[in-house]
Amino acid sequence: MTQLSLSSAKRVSDNTWGLRDDRLLPLRRVLTASAVAFAGALSSPVGAATLEFDFDAPIDPEDAVVFELPSGEFSTPHVSGGVLTLSDDLSPDQGGAVSIGFLPFGVDASDVIVDVVANATGGTQDRVLLLARLDLETGAAYSAGVDFSTMELVLSRTEANGVETLATSLSAGLSNDEAYQLRFSVFDNLLALQVFSLSGELLDSIAVTDDDNAPLGAGGVGIAIDQSGAPGSGAFVLNATFDDLAVTAVPLPASGWLFAAGLGFLMRTRAIKRVRRLA
Repeated sequence: MTQLSLSSAKRVSDNTWGLRDDRLLPLRRVLTASAVAFAGALSSPVGAATLEFDFDAPIDPEDAVVFELPSGEFSTPHVSGGVLTLSDDLSPDQGGAVSIGFLPFGVDASDVIVDVVANATGGTQDRVLLLARLDLETGAAYSAGVDFSTMELVLSRTEANGVETLATSLSAGLSNDEAYQLRFSVFDNLLALQVFSLSGELLDSIAVTDDDNAPLGAGGVGIAIDQSGAPGSGAFVLNATFDDLAVTAVPLPASGWLFAAGLGFLMRTRAIKRVRRLA
């Protein structure tokens, strides 16, 4: 397992994950695609978590950092009251961040499950994202998110030449006044996002196979907030809270079984249209 360091993060921050300003930045563009219904859940995480943060104490900058786009700046995570807060003082329209993320070090995984309590204190209007197979050098990553303004679930693939939205689905039952546990599962080329109540009830889910591309390679994980896709969202500062982040790297035999079970369901139910936009 490759251990990233704060110094390595700083080295790539000068060129914003290796992307030029005239290219599509990771986690920034909002795309649309056909709604995909995925009723049912993949199995619970296999084995003990590889990495956990309860945000009850300050985060050592050797363990994780906060990144901001488009500036590419890195800073120490802000933890208070038992939650992680990602926020900016300026709105995107005022030159503030369009994306802010929390990047833990020490994870280099291919098949992985990322769990977090999102919108922990309520009130966010942003798109909340979970990241997997993240490559800081190129900006490549898989992401799964909930837009708390439009109430969309979104699964995407980001590379240096653009963002491809793999699937979207409206979720009318969610509220930006409530906290939810989000689970992002990535097995081979199968991506799944599940939304649970804090009592453990499955509220909604979306899944897709990235079968038009070679799967992204092993990489890091993270959580982030992005400017919402709602009209006028650039006037609002980014602000969201998180709690209880857990990352579970899934062993290959177990992930193969989960992948087969999940893919079988998808092949019976899904109808997906993909949209790709390049810079």
